[in-house]
Amino acid sequence: YRDGLPVQAQAPTVGYRALKFIRRHRTGVVAAALVALSLMTATVVAVRSAMITRAQAEQLRIESEKTEEVKDYIVGLFERANPAYVRGRDLTPQDLLELGTEDIMADLGEQPEVRAEILATIGMVFADLGEFEKARPLIEEAYDIREGLAGGRATEDLAESLYQLGYIIDETGDSEAAVPYYERALEMQTTLHGEKSLQVARTQNELGAAHFNLRDFERARTLWTEALETRRALLGDEHIDIAETLANLAALYTEDVFAQVEGAFERAEEAHLESLGMARELEGDDHPLVASNLYNLGTLLIDTGEPEEGLPYVEEALGIRRQVFGDRHDEVARAINYMGRAYHRMGELERAQPLYEQSLDIHREVFGNASRYVGIDLAQLAALAEDRGNREDAVELYGESISILASEEVNDGFRASRSRLALARILQDMGRHSEAGELAREALRVYTEDFGWGDDDPDVNAARLALGRSLAETGPVDEARSVLSAGLEFYRQNDDEATVSEIEALLSVLPAPASD
Repeated sequence: YRDGLPVQAQAPTVGYRALKFIRRHRTGVVAAALVALSLMTATVVAVRSAMITRAQAEQLRIESEKTEEVKDYIVGLFERANPAYVRGRDLTPQDLLELGTEDIMADLGEQPEVRAEILATIGMVFADLGEFEKARPLIEEAYDIREGLAGGRATEDLAESLYQLGYIIDETGDSEAAVPYYERALEMQTTLHGEKSLQVARTQNELGAAHFNLRDFERARTLWTEALETRRALLGDEHIDIAETLANLAALYTEDVFAQVEGAFERAEEAHLESLGMARELEGDDHPLVASNLYNLGTLLIDTGEPEEGLPYVEEALGIRRQVFGDRHDEVARAINYMGRAYHRMGELERAQPLYEQSLDIHREVFGNASRYVGIDLAQLAALAEDRGNREDAVELYGESISILASEEVNDGFRASRSRLALARILQDMGRHSEAGELAREALRVYTEDFGWGDDDPDVNAARLALGRSLAETGPVDEARSVLSAGLEFYRQNDDEATVSEIEALLSVLPAPASD
């Protein structure tokens, strides 16, 4: 949570159900994948009234033609599974989707609605498989087609493409870039369906997750609360979408735990358990949201000092995620990472090391090196190296972490500054105070200028303390006194006697200010 990965629970989609079926029945995988794909793409056209306008009739005609073209496309993919074509090869779902993508690129140029529908569908299946690099160009092309067809109007298809683009971008770690797509989708869906609709609630849920990633917790709270109210009003007391939003709200309550809000731990635990029970009852023990709640409960316990209690939850979540997603998926890597944290905090450093390394390896494979998740994994390995007495290794790993997290591609100032302060502490112990001071100064700048955090923020004061330690050694003395004195007031108010004593000791050895 606080120093790790954000929570993004996902409601079940037809794509997920297809994926689960594929992984359970690999011998019939081609037929299973195609049937599921046809269910995803086919549009059910029903005439609700004999009195329809000409525009409605035209739209029904377009949808009917699109349905027939999609069916023809599915039949063509079935033909790809013919033994005469396959010739004994083990054709995976990914192989089939890639072949289908090649077909789309060559055909359907004169049928833009059908082309966009199939591109979007295949793109989201690739996303469900964790193949984001393959998913994004397909979703982007579908968006471009639908934007051209919309002609400046709000349409259901264009709103869906905006939502899908936001989702893909957010899942690859760039929540800031995802927000505008979600907001445009939300505006369009509100125009089409009104403020209280399931389409709006779904986008509010994911937009809330993006704001959570950006640490705008109040905006996330507002969006998730509204989504929960709408879903309960329209879906009743129990539904998997309600369980999803409850899990997200539980993540906010966990942030309240770290902010020392009274009763936050109980609220977080209660929300996770409610979401977990609902997901188990509705979808069974192997649903991704069951895994998410188990994972979240485990990480809550691990991060609040109970790694022995939290570890079994994370282990169970890992088993489900491996069953659903396979071994090389981001969700699997996250659970592996937290198992490493549990062992790390239990003092079992030898067991933590390979788990951190596995997580890093998977995240590099899934996202490439320029990824927030890779930066976080490197920071965990750096902390472990420090605890094992390998300070030089820790310095190198923290440096890599900072370089990635602070890069233009990732731009995660919060976590980059966490790594800066951790590295500054090691450099201070090594007597490298000038380097440490620059790291602490940059962390303080990010917190106060980029984020606008004030004197009562714990991260701001941690940066002040780190900067004050170095300035006490290197000067300027007046700046050291100013920074340390500002931090002293915060730690006194929070009854942190150990830190108060440290700051008072540092201030006591500084030369007295020059008299006028």
